[in-house]
Amino acid sequence: MTFNPNIPQPTDDLSDSQGDLLNNNLALDASFSINHAAFSDTTADNGKHTYVEMLNNGAIPAGLASGQGTIYVKSILGRSQLFYSPGNTTNEYQITRTITPDYATFAVNTGAGTSGWTFLPGNLLMQWGIGSGSSIVTYPVAFTSDVFNVQLTMIRNSTNKDVLYVKPGTVTTTAFQVIDTSSGNSFYWMAIGL
Repeated sequence: MTFNPNIPQPTDDLSDSQGDLLNNNLALDASFSINHAAFSDTTADNGKHTYVEMLNNGAIPAGLASGQGTIYVKSILGRSQLFYSPGNTTNEYQITRTITPDYATFAVNTGAGTSGWTFLPGNLLMQWGIGSGSSIVTYPVAFTSDVFNVQLTMIRNSTNKDVLYVKPGTVTTTAFQVIDTSSGNSFYWMAIGL
């Protein structure tokens, strides 16, 4: 079933074009039903999306209109990501950051010995976890370029004057080192970067 854009012609009788018109209507219904409830769906779902699937753009789409917003998909590091651009400003805001191989640790709740990560607007990664004592902490996901901040919060019930800190010069895109002046202090950690 192929859509024929050249019918009917001005000289066609309806009886000559009826089969082509019927095929066009069937082709339109079949095409529209991809990602939508079909035109032929007689329920209240007619015309609604069943899901949204977008083509991958290499850049901000051309010809964006002033006063409107546009959501589109671009490939970043070989993965499709959602972007938003307001009006025709050519400003773009990255909405998602998918890291497929590390999905299992995406936004997990922190529990004993677990860690997780999520994204923030602008392609930022936020990662967190729990550690203990002087140790090397490996992020659940490697940062691609920069680590802007690593925070530690000690978990303890004693009144000792223990000190817990990130060893200077050890923050990399994959890990950091913690120094515990006592031994065995547990801590929460959080890191933000790209």
